[in-house]
Amino acid sequence: MDIKTAKEKVARKLAIKDRAISEVEHCLKGAPLHVIDEVVQFFKKMGALDDRRWALRFVEKSLSRGWGPSVIAYRLREKKIDQDIIDDVIQSIDVKSVLCQILERESAFDRKLIAKLCRKGFPVSCVISCVEEKAKICYDSRCEEE
Repeated sequence: MDIKTAKEKVARKLAIKDRAISEVEHCLKGAPLHVIDEVVQFFKKMGALDDRRWALRFVEKSLSRGWGPSVIAYRLREKKIDQDIIDDVIQSIDVKSVLCQILERESAFDRKLIAKLCRKGFPVSCVISCVEEKAKICYDSRCEEE
């Protein structure tokens, strides 16, 4: 595959949606390494290829799906995102706020909910703290109604 063909192929992929560098490299699988490197550098210089921007969008989308920080970090590592970028985007997550939003939609605050949130990648201590806080608020509001 020559450079022109590779650039056209990547441009079509990037026109559909933002991509991680590893996705672009995978899409060019089989091309000579110098072609892959040149195409990646070309699109990085243009600003069309940026792992940090892609990771931030991935975090937003993942949080809306109810994923926690550890699952998101794992998925970013699968996409071969640089560990410094992963650390930065994971630190930007307000875990307590995300958990509170999820708990607003829940009605039963039990061990099943705690287990579910932990499986989705939220820290156990934060989950327990938020669930206890939410359960207390619900209990207090019921007491005030009586």
